[in-house]
Amino acid sequence: MSGKTTDTSLNGAAILVVDDDRNLREEVCDYLKGHGLVVELAGDMVGARFRLQHRAFDLVLLDLWLG
Repeated sequence: MSGKTTDTSLNGAAILVVDDDRNLREEVCDYLKGHGLVVELAGDMVGARFRLQHRAFDLVLLDLWLG
C-alpha cells in the first residue's frame, strides 16, 4: 500500500475496522489515517457492536473469518 491520493472527498469519513489480528488492524488503521480518514478499531464483535451503538460510521471493514 503506497502513495497518497489527491482526492479529498473522503477526508474525515469514519471507518470502523474489525479484525482479531492486532497487527493487521493497526496496519490498516495507519494506512487509512494517512489518507485523512477517522478510524476506530475493534478486535471482536462485542467491541464492534459497542462502537456501532455509540457512533455512526461511513464504512465498516469486517474480517469475515473473525475468530
